[in-house]
Amino acid sequence: YNALAARRDPAKAVLVYEKLALLRPKDRAVQNWLASLYQQNKEPGKAIAVYQAMMEAESGMARRQYAFQVAQQMLAQGQKKEALAFAEAHLMKDAADANQFALVSLFYENAGLFKESAAALEKCVVLSENPAQKANFLMRLAECLRRGKDFPGAEKALREVLAQAGLAPASKDRANQALADLAREQPGK
Repeated sequence: YNALAARRDPAKAVLVYEKLALLRPKDRAVQNWLASLYQQNKEPGKAIAVYQAMMEAESGMARRQYAFQVAQQMLAQGQKKEALAFAEAHLMKDAADANQFALVSLFYENAGLFKESAAALEKCVVLSENPAQKANFLMRLAECLRRGKDFPGAEKALREVLAQAGLAPASKDRANQALADLAREQPGK
């Protein structure tokens, strides 16, 4: 029903989910669908209200994920300054593990703040104990540095990916391709 209703008649789907949300205020699936429908209907203010209510009802990583959604909606509305302040207060405060810093990085990247995003990804790399996850963070770091025009930093991150022991062949291929693309993109090379 969810996807079908949203595609056929998003306005009607919103009405249904608003009623469901009143009946089941703690049902995360219902609340997520309602926020998603508000986003589809170009009502980010209402989506923010739903995400904020969900954020307040949660703790730990779930709370951070809803804080991320609130900040993203603020960015979508062009409220970059407010989104940054909100993210600093709710998303970045007490971030301590790789997954939390990954959310911080993604927020900064979406805000066009590549230097800040790279700093958060560097923390992900340090905190990650899983080699595949670490390689993924290094790939993201390289892309972020490239977008911020730090070509030597991007190259260093990609070479670090290639130095990872036991790296899957597909990951090596991706890193080698990214190095080749980077070489073509750099001025004077």
